[in-house]
Amino acid sequence: MPIQKRLQSLSKMTRTLLASGETEWVDYKKIPGGVSADDLVAFANSGGGQLLIGVVETEKNGAQAGMVVGCDVSDSAVLQILNRASSCIPPVSVDIYIENLGREPIFRILVPASSTKPHCTPKGVYCRRDGTRTRALHPAEMLNIFLDIEAQAFAKKFEYAANKIADDLTSLEESLDASIGRMADQLGWADYQLGDTESKISAILSLSARIDDRTNDINQRMRSLFRQDGRDDPVKIFEAEKLVEQLVEQIYEDPDLRKGVVRGQELSFTAKGKPAVELSEDELRMAMVEAGKVVRRRFDRERYSSDIKKPKDCSKDEIDRFVALVSRGGEVSDGIEGRIIKAQALGFVKYDKYPVGVAAIKRPLKAYREKVFEKSGSELNKDDFLLELGWVYLKENHRNKGLMTPLIEEMLSSVDGRAIFATTRNSNVVMIQLLEHFGFKQSGSCYRSVKHPDETLRLYVKAE
Repeated sequence: MPIQKRLQSLSKMTRTLLASGETEWVDYKKIPGGVSADDLVAFANSGGGQLLIGVVETEKNGAQAGMVVGCDVSDSAVLQILNRASSCIPPVSVDIYIENLGREPIFRILVPASSTKPHCTPKGVYCRRDGTRTRALHPAEMLNIFLDIEAQAFAKKFEYAANKIADDLTSLEESLDASIGRMADQLGWADYQLGDTESKISAILSLSARIDDRTNDINQRMRSLFRQDGRDDPVKIFEAEKLVEQLVEQIYEDPDLRKGVVRGQELSFTAKGKPAVELSEDELRMAMVEAGKVVRRRFDRERYSSDIKKPKDCSKDEIDRFVALVSRGGEVSDGIEGRIIKAQALGFVKYDKYPVGVAAIKRPLKAYREKVFEKSGSELNKDDFLLELGWVYLKENHRNKGLMTPLIEEMLSSVDGRAIFATTRNSNVVMIQLLEHFGFKQSGSCYRSVKHPDETLRLYVKAE
Protein backbone atom coordinates (compact mmCIF):
# COMPACT_ATOMS: atom_id res chain seq x y z
CA MET A 1 0.00 0.00 0.00
CA PRO A 2 1.65 3.31 -1.04
CA ILE A 3 -0.03 5.32 1.76
CA GLN A 4 2.07 4.61 4.84
CA LYS A 5 0.37 6.83 7.46
CA ARG A 6 -2.37 9.41 7.96
CA LEU A 7 -1.55 11.90 10.73
CA GLN A 8 -3.70 14.60 12.31
CA SER A 9 -0.66 16.87 12.85
CA LEU A 10 2.79 17.39 11.34
CA SER A 11 5.37 14.71 12.06
CA LYS A 12 8.76 15.58 13.57
CA MET A 13 10.39 14.71 10.23
CA THR A 14 8.16 17.13 8.33
CA ARG A 15 8.79 19.95 10.82
CA THR A 16 12.52 19.42 10.33
CA LEU A 17 12.15 19.50 6.52
CA LEU A 18 10.11 22.71 6.72
CA ALA A 19 12.76 24.41 8.86
CA SER A 20 15.68 23.36 6.66
CA GLY A 21 14.39 24.88 3.42
CA GLU A 22 14.79 23.25 0.00
CA THR A 23 17.98 21.22 -0.31
CA GLU A 24 19.43 18.43 -2.40
CA TRP A 25 17.10 16.03 -0.55
CA VAL A 26 13.99 18.23 -0.08
CA ASP A 27 11.65 19.93 -2.55
CA TYR A 28 8.42 21.89 -1.97
CA LYS A 29 5.36 21.77 -4.23
CA LYS A 30 2.16 23.79 -3.80
CA ILE A 31 -0.22 21.28 -5.42
CA PRO A 32 -0.06 17.57 -6.38
CA GLY A 33 -0.13 18.54 -10.04
CA GLY A 34 3.20 20.29 -9.52
CA VAL A 35 4.94 16.94 -9.04
CA SER A 36 6.53 15.90 -12.32
CA ALA A 37 8.19 12.70 -13.48
CA ASP A 38 11.43 14.72 -13.60
CA ASP A 39 11.21 15.33 -9.83
CA LEU A 40 10.70 11.64 -9.02
CA VAL A 41 13.39 10.43 -11.45
CA ALA A 42 15.90 13.00 -10.12
CA PHE A 43 15.54 11.82 -6.50
CA ALA A 44 15.58 8.12 -7.47
CA ASN A 45 18.77 8.58 -9.55
CA SER A 46 20.46 10.52 -6.70
CA GLY A 47 20.57 9.69 -3.02
CA GLY A 48 16.81 9.75 -2.57
CA GLY A 49 14.73 12.60 -1.14
CA GLN A 50 11.36 13.87 0.01
CA LEU A 51 8.68 16.05 -1.56
CA LEU A 52 6.40 18.20 0.61
CA ILE A 53 3.20 18.95 -1.31
CA GLY A 54 0.98 21.74 -0.01
CA VAL A 55 4.03 23.79 0.99
CA VAL A 56 5.49 27.01 -0.45
CA GLU A 57 8.82 28.73 0.07
CA THR A 58 9.08 31.57 2.56
CA GLU A 59 11.82 33.39 4.46
CA LYS A 60 12.32 33.12 8.21
CA ASN A 61 15.04 35.08 10.04
CA GLY A 62 16.82 35.65 6.75
CA ALA A 63 16.86 31.96 5.84
CA GLN A 64 14.69 29.97 3.47
CA ALA A 65 11.98 27.76 5.04
CA GLY A 66 8.73 26.05 4.09
CA MET A 67 5.24 27.33 4.89
CA VAL A 68 2.25 24.97 5.00
CA VAL A 69 -0.69 26.12 2.83
CA GLY A 70 -2.41 22.75 2.42
CA CYS A 71 -3.54 20.89 -0.68
CA ASP A 72 -6.00 18.31 -2.00
CA VAL A 73 -5.19 14.90 -0.41
CA SER A 74 -8.10 12.95 -1.91
CA ASP A 75 -7.77 9.53 -3.55
CA SER A 76 -7.65 11.20 -6.97
CA ALA A 77 -4.63 13.30 -5.85
CA VAL A 78 -2.91 10.14 -4.57
CA LEU A 79 -3.65 8.39 -7.88
CA GLN A 80 -2.21 11.36 -9.78
CA ILE A 81 1.11 11.02 -7.89
CA LEU A 82 1.19 7.22 -8.33
CA ASN A 83 0.55 7.58 -12.06
CA ARG A 84 3.53 9.96 -12.32
CA ALA A 85 5.73 7.42 -10.48
CA SER A 86 4.57 4.44 -12.59
CA SER A 87 5.07 6.37 -15.83
CA CYS A 88 8.82 6.58 -15.18
CA ILE A 89 11.05 4.02 -16.91
CA PRO A 90 11.49 1.82 -14.92
CA PRO A 91 8.75 2.87 -12.43
CA VAL A 92 9.92 4.82 -9.37
CA SER A 93 9.00 3.52 -5.92
CA VAL A 94 7.35 6.07 -3.55
CA ASP A 95 5.94 6.06 -0.02
CA ILE A 96 3.08 8.50 0.62
CA TYR A 97 2.32 10.10 3.99
CA ILE A 98 -0.72 12.33 4.55
CA GLU A 99 -0.19 14.74 7.44
CA ASN A 100 -1.80 17.73 9.19
CA LEU A 101 -5.34 16.43 8.55
CA GLY A 102 -6.59 18.42 11.54
CA ARG A 103 -5.74 21.76 9.88
CA GLU A 104 -4.24 22.17 6.39
CA PRO A 105 -3.46 18.66 5.01
CA ILE A 106 -0.27 18.02 3.05
CA PHE A 107 1.53 15.12 1.37
CA ARG A 108 5.04 13.97 2.33
CA ILE A 109 6.37 11.81 -0.50
CA LEU A 110 9.44 9.70 0.27
CA VAL A 111 11.45 8.74 -2.84
CA PRO A 112 14.21 6.30 -1.81
CA ALA A 113 17.49 6.00 -3.70
CA SER A 114 16.79 3.41 -6.37
CA SER A 115 18.53 0.06 -6.75
CA THR A 116 17.27 -0.18 -10.36
CA LYS A 117 18.61 3.15 -11.63
CA PRO A 118 19.06 4.86 -13.99
CA HIS A 119 15.44 5.98 -14.38
CA CYS A 120 14.13 8.27 -17.09
CA THR A 121 10.91 10.18 -17.70
CA PRO A 122 8.31 9.00 -20.25
CA LYS A 123 10.01 11.39 -22.67
CA GLY A 124 13.35 9.60 -22.21
CA VAL A 125 15.00 12.31 -20.06
CA TYR A 126 17.54 11.07 -17.50
CA CYS A 127 18.02 13.54 -14.67
CA ARG A 128 19.25 13.89 -11.09
CA ARG A 129 19.10 16.27 -8.15
CA ASP A 130 21.80 18.97 -8.00
CA GLY A 131 21.50 21.28 -5.01
CA THR A 132 17.95 22.65 -5.02
CA ARG A 133 17.34 22.02 -8.71
CA THR A 134 16.83 19.14 -11.12
CA ARG A 135 19.17 18.79 -14.07
CA ALA A 136 19.90 16.30 -16.85
CA LEU A 137 22.49 13.62 -16.20
CA HIS A 138 25.84 14.18 -17.93
CA PRO A 139 27.15 11.36 -20.14
CA ALA A 140 29.94 10.68 -17.61
CA GLU A 141 27.39 10.33 -14.80
CA MET A 142 25.34 7.92 -16.90
CA LEU A 143 28.48 5.91 -17.51
CA ASN A 144 29.26 5.79 -13.79
CA ILE A 145 25.76 4.49 -13.02
CA PHE A 146 26.09 1.72 -15.63
CA LEU A 147 29.57 0.86 -14.33
CA ASP A 148 28.14 0.57 -10.80
CA ILE A 149 25.53 -1.88 -12.14
CA GLU A 150 28.26 -3.88 -13.87
CA ALA A 151 30.32 -3.79 -10.66
CA GLN A 152 27.43 -5.32 -8.71
CA ALA A 153 27.06 -8.07 -11.33
CA PHE A 154 30.82 -8.68 -11.19
CA ALA A 155 30.71 -8.85 -7.39
CA LYS A 156 28.06 -11.58 -7.54
CA LYS A 157 30.07 -13.58 -10.09
CA PHE A 158 33.23 -13.08 -8.05
CA GLU A 159 31.49 -14.22 -4.85
CA TYR A 160 30.27 -17.37 -6.63
CA ALA A 161 33.76 -18.12 -8.01
CA ALA A 162 35.40 -17.46 -4.63
CA ASN A 163 32.93 -19.80 -2.91
CA LYS A 164 33.61 -22.48 -5.54
CA ILE A 165 37.36 -22.14 -4.98
CA ALA A 166 36.87 -22.32 -1.22
CA ASP A 167 34.79 -25.50 -1.63
CA ASP A 168 37.52 -27.03 -3.84
CA LEU A 169 40.14 -26.20 -1.21
CA THR A 170 38.01 -27.74 1.53
CA SER A 171 37.57 -30.93 -0.50
CA LEU A 172 41.30 -31.04 -1.19
CA GLU A 173 42.13 -30.58 2.49
CA GLU A 174 39.69 -33.33 3.50
CA SER A 175 41.16 -35.66 0.88
CA LEU A 176 44.69 -34.90 2.06
CA ASP A 177 43.76 -35.41 5.73
CA ALA A 178 42.22 -38.79 4.89
CA SER A 179 45.25 -39.88 2.86
CA ILE A 180 47.72 -38.82 5.55
CA GLY A 181 45.54 -40.54 8.19
CA ARG A 182 45.61 -43.80 6.25
CA MET A 183 49.37 -43.51 5.82
CA ALA A 184 49.82 -42.83 9.53
CA ASP A 185 47.81 -45.94 10.37
CA GLN A 186 49.91 -48.02 8.02
CA LEU A 187 53.17 -46.54 9.33
CA GLY A 188 52.03 -47.25 12.88
CA TRP A 189 52.07 -51.03 12.47
CA ALA A 190 54.60 -51.39 9.65
CA ASP A 191 57.25 -48.78 10.44
CA TYR A 192 59.87 -51.52 10.28
CA GLN A 193 59.22 -51.95 6.57
CA LEU A 194 61.58 -49.31 5.22
CA GLY A 195 60.48 -49.88 1.68
CA ASP A 196 56.86 -49.13 2.58
CA THR A 197 57.92 -46.08 4.61
CA GLU A 198 59.85 -44.74 1.63
CA SER A 199 56.80 -45.35 -0.51
CA LYS A 200 54.56 -43.43 1.89
CA ILE A 201 56.99 -40.51 1.99
CA SER A 202 56.97 -40.43 -1.80
CA ALA A 203 53.18 -40.39 -1.72
CA ILE A 204 53.19 -37.45 0.72
CA LEU A 205 55.63 -35.54 -1.47
CA SER A 206 53.41 -36.26 -4.46
CA LEU A 207 50.37 -34.93 -2.61
CA SER A 208 52.34 -31.81 -1.61
CA ALA A 209 53.25 -31.25 -5.24
CA ARG A 210 49.58 -31.60 -6.17
CA ILE A 211 48.67 -29.00 -3.53
CA ASP A 212 51.30 -26.63 -4.92
CA ASP A 213 49.89 -27.10 -8.40
CA ARG A 214 46.31 -26.56 -7.21
CA THR A 215 47.41 -23.48 -5.23
CA ASN A 216 49.11 -22.04 -8.31
CA ASP A 217 45.96 -22.75 -10.33
CA ILE A 218 43.84 -20.97 -7.73
CA ASN A 219 46.21 -17.99 -7.71
CA GLN A 220 46.01 -17.78 -11.49
CA ARG A 221 42.21 -17.96 -11.39
CA MET A 222 42.05 -15.25 -8.75
CA ARG A 223 44.36 -12.98 -10.75
CA SER A 224 42.25 -13.61 -13.86
CA LEU A 225 39.11 -12.62 -11.96
CA PHE A 226 40.69 -9.37 -10.79
CA ARG A 227 41.96 -8.56 -14.28
CA GLN A 228 38.40 -8.76 -15.62
CA ASP A 229 36.92 -5.30 -15.89
CA GLY A 230 40.13 -3.79 -14.45
CA ARG A 231 39.31 -4.61 -10.81
CA ASP A 232 41.90 -3.89 -8.12
CA ASP A 233 43.73 -6.88 -6.64
CA PRO A 234 44.00 -6.40 -2.83
CA VAL A 235 47.17 -8.52 -2.63
CA LYS A 236 48.81 -6.46 -5.36
CA ILE A 237 47.72 -3.21 -3.69
CA PHE A 238 49.09 -4.38 -0.32
CA GLU A 239 52.44 -5.38 -1.82
CA ALA A 240 52.72 -2.06 -3.69
CA GLU A 241 51.97 -0.03 -0.55
CA LYS A 242 54.40 -2.08 1.55
CA LEU A 243 57.09 -1.65 -1.12
CA VAL A 244 56.58 2.14 -1.15
CA GLU A 245 57.00 2.23 2.66
CA GLN A 246 60.21 0.18 2.46
CA LEU A 247 61.63 2.36 -0.30
CA VAL A 248 60.84 5.55 1.64
CA GLU A 249 62.66 4.30 4.74
CA GLN A 250 65.67 3.14 2.71
CA ILE A 251 65.91 6.49 0.93
CA TYR A 252 65.57 8.46 4.17
CA GLU A 253 68.27 6.40 5.91
CA ASP A 254 70.80 7.21 3.17
CA PRO A 255 71.66 10.98 3.10
CA ASP A 256 73.01 10.79 -0.44
CA LEU A 257 69.91 9.03 -1.77
CA ARG A 258 67.67 11.50 0.07
CA LYS A 259 69.47 14.50 -1.44
CA GLY A 260 69.19 12.99 -4.90
CA VAL A 261 65.47 12.34 -4.59
CA VAL A 262 64.79 15.83 -3.19
CA ARG A 263 66.58 17.30 -6.20
CA GLY A 264 64.38 15.26 -8.55
CA GLN A 265 66.95 12.61 -9.45
CA GLU A 266 65.41 9.38 -10.79
CA LEU A 267 66.38 6.17 -8.96
CA SER A 268 66.10 2.54 -9.93
CA PHE A 269 66.12 -0.71 -7.94
CA THR A 270 65.78 -4.47 -8.38
CA ALA A 271 62.69 -6.00 -6.83
CA LYS A 272 62.94 -9.27 -4.92
CA GLY A 273 60.48 -11.61 -3.23
CA LYS A 274 56.73 -11.12 -3.48
CA PRO A 275 56.89 -7.64 -5.07
CA ALA A 276 58.83 -9.17 -7.97
CA VAL A 277 56.10 -11.81 -8.40
CA GLU A 278 53.00 -9.69 -7.83
CA LEU A 279 53.97 -6.40 -9.52
CA SER A 280 54.70 -5.64 -13.17
CA GLU A 281 57.64 -3.54 -14.32
CA ASP A 282 55.36 -0.51 -14.73
CA GLU A 283 53.93 -1.00 -11.22
CA LEU A 284 57.43 -1.26 -9.77
CA ARG A 285 58.39 2.01 -11.48
CA MET A 286 55.21 3.63 -10.15
CA ALA A 287 56.12 2.47 -6.64
CA MET A 288 59.54 4.12 -7.00
CA VAL A 289 57.93 7.35 -8.25
CA GLU A 290 55.43 7.35 -5.37
CA ALA A 291 58.22 6.75 -2.84
CA GLY A 292 60.06 9.77 -4.28
CA LYS A 293 56.94 11.91 -3.87
CA VAL A 294 56.54 10.81 -0.25
CA VAL A 295 60.18 11.60 0.52
CA ARG A 296 59.91 15.04 -1.06
CA ARG A 297 56.67 15.80 0.81
CA ARG A 298 58.22 14.70 4.10
CA PHE A 299 61.35 16.75 3.46
CA ASP A 300 59.24 19.75 2.48
CA ARG A 301 57.10 19.36 5.62
CA GLU A 302 60.24 19.48 7.80
CA ARG A 303 61.01 22.94 6.44
CA TYR A 304 57.87 24.32 8.12
CA SER A 305 57.62 25.53 11.69
CA SER A 306 55.06 27.43 13.74
CA ASP A 307 55.52 30.08 16.40
CA ILE A 308 53.19 31.99 18.74
CA LYS A 309 54.36 35.25 20.27
CA LYS A 310 53.09 38.31 22.04
CA PRO A 311 53.37 41.35 19.77
CA LYS A 312 55.95 42.96 22.06
CA ASP A 313 58.23 39.93 21.58
CA CYS A 314 58.10 40.16 17.77
CA SER A 315 60.80 41.83 15.73
CA LYS A 316 60.03 44.76 13.44
CA ASP A 317 60.51 42.46 10.45
CA GLU A 318 57.99 39.93 11.85
CA ILE A 319 55.40 42.67 12.44
CA ASP A 320 55.94 44.01 8.90
CA ARG A 321 55.55 40.52 7.42
CA PHE A 322 52.42 39.92 9.53
CA VAL A 323 50.92 43.19 8.22
CA ALA A 324 51.81 42.22 4.64
CA LEU A 325 50.16 38.80 4.91
CA VAL A 326 47.01 40.20 6.57
CA SER A 327 46.78 42.79 3.78
CA ARG A 328 47.28 40.10 1.18
CA GLY A 329 44.34 38.23 2.70
CA GLY A 330 42.06 41.20 2.08
CA GLU A 331 42.07 42.61 5.64
CA VAL A 332 43.29 46.04 4.56
CA SER A 333 42.21 48.98 6.71
CA ASP A 334 43.66 52.09 8.27
CA GLY A 335 45.65 51.51 11.43
CA ILE A 336 46.05 47.76 10.86
CA GLU A 337 49.58 47.78 12.31
CA GLY A 338 48.38 49.47 15.49
CA ARG A 339 45.63 46.88 15.93
CA ILE A 340 48.12 44.04 15.40
CA ILE A 341 50.42 45.40 18.10
CA LYS A 342 47.49 45.45 20.55
CA ALA A 343 46.57 41.80 19.92
CA GLN A 344 46.94 39.23 22.69
CA ALA A 345 48.94 36.76 20.58
CA LEU A 346 50.27 36.50 17.04
CA GLY A 347 50.73 33.14 15.33
CA PHE A 348 53.14 32.45 12.48
CA VAL A 349 53.55 29.56 10.04
CA LYS A 350 57.12 29.77 8.73
CA TYR A 351 58.83 28.16 5.75
CA ASP A 352 62.61 28.18 6.05
CA LYS A 353 62.04 30.63 8.95
CA TYR A 354 60.09 33.10 6.78
CA PRO A 355 56.38 33.72 7.62
CA VAL A 356 53.96 32.36 5.02
CA GLY A 357 50.84 32.17 7.20
CA VAL A 358 49.41 34.11 10.16
CA ALA A 359 46.61 34.12 12.72
CA ALA A 360 45.91 36.12 15.86
CA ILE A 361 44.01 36.18 19.12
CA LYS A 362 42.66 39.74 19.02
CA ARG A 363 41.27 42.04 21.69
CA PRO A 364 38.51 43.76 19.68
CA LEU A 365 37.07 47.08 20.74
CA LYS A 366 33.70 47.05 22.51
CA ALA A 367 32.04 49.05 19.71
CA TYR A 368 33.18 46.49 17.15
CA ARG A 369 31.87 43.58 19.25
CA GLU A 370 28.52 45.31 19.71
CA LYS A 371 28.20 45.87 15.98
CA VAL A 372 29.03 42.24 15.10
CA PHE A 373 26.63 40.69 17.63
CA GLU A 374 23.88 43.17 16.74
CA LYS A 375 24.13 42.67 12.97
CA SER A 376 24.13 38.89 13.29
CA GLY A 377 21.10 38.99 15.56
CA SER A 378 22.90 36.87 18.14
CA GLU A 379 21.13 36.55 21.48
CA LEU A 380 24.38 35.81 23.33
CA ASN A 381 25.91 38.35 25.71
CA LYS A 382 28.62 40.15 23.76
CA ASP A 383 30.42 41.08 26.99
CA ASP A 384 31.20 37.40 27.56
CA PHE A 385 33.28 37.36 24.37
CA LEU A 386 36.30 39.60 24.88
CA LEU A 387 38.61 37.72 22.51
CA GLU A 388 38.44 37.14 18.76
CA LEU A 389 40.22 34.66 16.49
CA GLY A 390 41.10 36.52 13.31
CA TRP A 391 43.58 37.56 10.64
CA VAL A 392 43.85 33.92 9.52
CA TYR A 393 45.69 33.72 6.21
CA LEU A 394 48.04 31.28 4.47
CA LYS A 395 49.76 31.86 1.12
CA GLU A 396 48.17 29.95 -1.75
CA ASN A 397 51.19 27.76 -2.59
CA HIS A 398 51.41 26.52 1.01
CA ARG A 399 47.80 25.42 1.41
CA ASN A 400 46.34 21.90 1.64
CA LYS A 401 49.23 20.68 3.80
CA GLY A 402 47.54 20.78 7.21
CA LEU A 403 49.63 23.71 8.42
CA MET A 404 47.00 26.00 9.95
CA THR A 405 45.20 23.38 12.04
CA PRO A 406 48.02 22.77 14.57
CA LEU A 407 48.72 26.51 14.80
CA ILE A 408 45.06 27.37 15.54
CA GLU A 409 44.85 24.48 18.01
CA GLU A 410 47.85 25.80 19.96
CA MET A 411 46.51 29.37 19.88
CA LEU A 412 43.09 28.33 21.18
CA SER A 413 44.69 26.33 24.00
CA SER A 414 46.45 29.53 25.10
CA VAL A 415 43.13 31.28 25.91
CA ASP A 416 42.49 28.86 28.82
CA GLY A 417 38.90 28.08 27.88
CA ARG A 418 37.72 31.69 27.75
CA ALA A 419 34.86 32.52 25.39
CA ILE A 420 36.03 33.58 21.94
CA PHE A 421 34.35 34.54 18.68
CA ALA A 422 35.29 34.77 15.02
CA THR A 423 33.74 36.13 11.84
CA THR A 424 34.19 34.83 8.32
CA ARG A 425 32.84 35.39 4.85
CA ASN A 426 29.99 33.05 3.93
CA SER A 427 31.97 32.05 0.84
CA ASN A 428 35.09 31.07 2.82
CA VAL A 429 34.32 27.35 3.05
CA VAL A 430 37.81 26.45 4.32
CA MET A 431 37.58 28.89 7.26
CA ILE A 432 34.08 27.67 8.11
CA GLN A 433 35.30 24.06 8.17
CA LEU A 434 38.29 25.06 10.31
CA LEU A 435 36.10 26.84 12.87
CA GLU A 436 33.61 24.00 13.06
CA HIS A 437 36.50 21.54 13.46
CA PHE A 438 37.49 23.36 16.67
CA GLY A 439 33.96 23.43 18.06
CA PHE A 440 32.85 26.93 17.02
CA LYS A 441 29.09 27.25 16.48
CA GLN A 442 27.31 29.78 14.28
CA SER A 443 25.33 32.32 16.28
CA GLY A 444 22.55 34.37 14.74
CA SER A 445 22.19 34.68 10.98
CA CYS A 446 24.33 35.91 8.08
CA TYR A 447 24.69 39.68 7.59
CA ARG A 448 26.05 42.00 4.91
CA SER A 449 29.68 43.12 4.94
CA VAL A 450 30.18 46.91 5.06
CA LYS A 451 33.46 46.75 3.11
CA HIS A 452 32.18 44.27 0.54
CA PRO A 453 28.38 44.66 0.04
CA ASP A 454 28.30 41.62 -2.24
CA GLU A 455 29.60 39.42 0.60
CA THR A 456 27.74 38.07 3.64
CA LEU A 457 29.41 37.31 6.96
CA ARG A 458 28.85 34.74 9.70
CA LEU A 459 29.45 35.02 13.44
CA TYR A 460 30.95 31.94 15.12
CA VAL A 461 31.38 31.54 18.88
CA LYS A 462 33.16 29.07 21.15
CA ALA A 463 32.54 28.93 24.89
CA GLU A 464 33.39 26.21 27.38
